[in-house]
Amino acid sequence: MIDKAKIQAAMQYYGKAYVALADVASAWERGEKPADAFFTLKNLPVRVFVEPTNRCNKRCVYCARPNMTRQSASLTLDDFKRAVDDIAAGAFLQCTGNGEPLLNPDTPAMIAHARQKGLLVGIITNGTRLTAKLSRALIEAGPHQVQISFDAVDRDVFNASYNSPRGGCSYEATLSKILRFLDMERREFRKGIFVSIASVLTDAVRSVRETSRAYWERLPVDNYFEAPLLSLQTDSGTAHLARTGEEPWKLCSNPWKAVKVNADGTVNPCVHDFSSKYVIGDIKQQPLREIVNSPAAVALRKALYYQDIDFFKAIGYNCQDCNVWSQATGHDVRGYLDGSFPVTYGLIVSQLAGCASYAPEKMENLRRAASEASGALSGM
Repeated sequence: MIDKAKIQAAMQYYGKAYVALADVASAWERGEKPADAFFTLKNLPVRVFVEPTNRCNKRCVYCARPNMTRQSASLTLDDFKRAVDDIAAGAFLQCTGNGEPLLNPDTPAMIAHARQKGLLVGIITNGTRLTAKLSRALIEAGPHQVQISFDAVDRDVFNASYNSPRGGCSYEATLSKILRFLDMERREFRKGIFVSIASVLTDAVRSVRETSRAYWERLPVDNYFEAPLLSLQTDSGTAHLARTGEEPWKLCSNPWKAVKVNADGTVNPCVHDFSSKYVIGDIKQQPLREIVNSPAAVALRKALYYQDIDFFKAIGYNCQDCNVWSQATGHDVRGYLDGSFPVTYGLIVSQLAGCASYAPEKMENLRRAASEASGALSGM
């Protein structure tokens, strides 16, 4: 059944966010020099990224994690509640970060709590932890969206992306777990979870992209998403492949529309700050609604607006070299408003509706694929 109240809450929340972000874009494009109050958010960001843990069981070649200077940590359920209880109904909360969320055993409980608070809840997972038991717990928790990272339906390319993982993280085991999870959701639980498969477009992944897309599109998957290679604050090993070159610096949208809560409770204004170089607060010490407008948070938005490179050098950020705001990625303020925002808004309504129906042939393809793959799942 469609929850009209939640759809309405999301529409209102995102509507206010659009107007606020449009005001920022217009002021910046006109070269205005606004008062300090301009850099204070009137509402919490529409996207809150929460990191259940920064531990990971994979070694993606393009990830910034190998250069992470933070200590390993896992967010407690109490700290998670302390963070999200500030967030109004209709906002989008994504369980993700610099680790595999399902390595934290409390993640399903976190998702269930956020759902009860009226939030739109998603999780990004690499699929390796989708055992039969954990898949059931995740589905029962009720996320609106599950995004599974799986770069290629090709063993060699998969191994190139993930440094040839073995055991439960191998190509065969991971694909089999994803198929079982999808089969469990679509044919047993039928909760209408919006399931996305995501790949990162390295050159190797591009070489088999049509094969991968064709594979997933024959199954009851809601979205197949090809993500651009991000520079990730230039901390990743492949940052040089994602540089913006001579493209004029544009105003990044991230500190205006998103915030990241780390596994240790600290908060960053940039969702790509994998080493937590610039902390604007700690949820164990103050509410999130205060943190997003702390002096440190306001100072960063002001520095972005005026392109204060000395400020970024002082805090260890490389915003001028980041490609998130570039034309290819489109997460500058104007690019986000004109491109990603309408798409995100449409996906949110689809995820809240949770009423997709799937062609019988796609369901049959899933049944066969899951059955054929089950042999790789002995004891998993």
